[in-house]
Amino acid sequence: MSSKKVFSLIFLIVAVTAVFAACSAKQVSLNIDIDSSTVQVSAKVGDNISKVLADNEIEIGENDVVEPEVDETVGESTADISVKKAKTVTVISGEEEKTVVLAEGTVKDAVEKSGFKMGKNDKLSVDENETITDGMKIEIKEGTVIYVIRGGKKEKYVTTEQSVSKALVECGIKTDSDDIIDVNGNEIKSGVVITVKTVDVKEETKTETVKFSTKKKYSSSMNAGTSKVSQQGVNGQKQVTYKNTYVDGKLTKSEVVSEKTIKAPVNKIVVYGTKQTTTAAPKTTTPKTTSGKTVISKERVEDCDGSGHGYYVITYSDGSVVYQDF
Repeated sequence: MSSKKVFSLIFLIVAVTAVFAACSAKQVSLNIDIDSSTVQVSAKVGDNISKVLADNEIEIGENDVVEPEVDETVGESTADISVKKAKTVTVISGEEEKTVVLAEGTVKDAVEKSGFKMGKNDKLSVDENETITDGMKIEIKEGTVIYVIRGGKKEKYVTTEQSVSKALVECGIKTDSDDIIDVNGNEIKSGVVITVKTVDVKEETKTETVKFSTKKKYSSSMNAGTSKVSQQGVNGQKQVTYKNTYVDGKLTKSEVVSEKTIKAPVNKIVVYGTKQTTTAAPKTTTPKTTSGKTVISKERVEDCDGSGHGYYVITYSDGSVVYQDF
């Protein structure tokens, strides 16, 4: 056999062996995790990671992070490929802003990479532990120290807001339209003291006593100067609804909204006698002097004939009694 034919035969055998080897290469299943989105693919043992990604049309950018690295090969134990795509984040401080590119990390990492320095009281517009996302904007806000007095207690806070209402919300202080705030509008400045008085308006219902009244009646069958109780008084009850205003827990105003009688009071009735014990009225007497004395009582006694005349029984502080016609 000629050497030319031998060479051709050897080349054919090598080519067939290579093709057979390529066709018989072991396949493995891989999970490609792209920013937490997972794709399952098949790959040949021995292929490098970059080929696996290219075969599955996954482009890798300059700042993307791939694990295992793209030049490593797929082994029988290789199960996962992690791809972290580069993310563009804008960090703003005052009038200045910077763009940083990271494949992974937190808000804090992005701020550190931007080179901006944060002041002692400065705050971030996004929680520093939050994972970055593409297109995210992070603002470094200048913080202002304020003091808030509530219920007599003074506390220190840091706010990035300029209005009082927004500052209180940022500090976690809940207020409503009834509450009293001694600083208004956009008066936030370092060291400002804001007093917040909590106002609560409540409707409260109470059961209260209704006191009885004493009524007088006259009887001609009873001697003048005598009296008796013909009906005892009994207190009643009523239900009263109040609109009460409390400031920091103290009642400052109370208004009656409604009243409802539950039990009506029973009046006390006292009967006074008007019957004359003699046919003639006592003589009218006048004390020689009233100096140093005061009138203790003055009782009116009507004549029995219905004429409208009668007399007063006047008792003085020294015990003397006089009668005076009318």
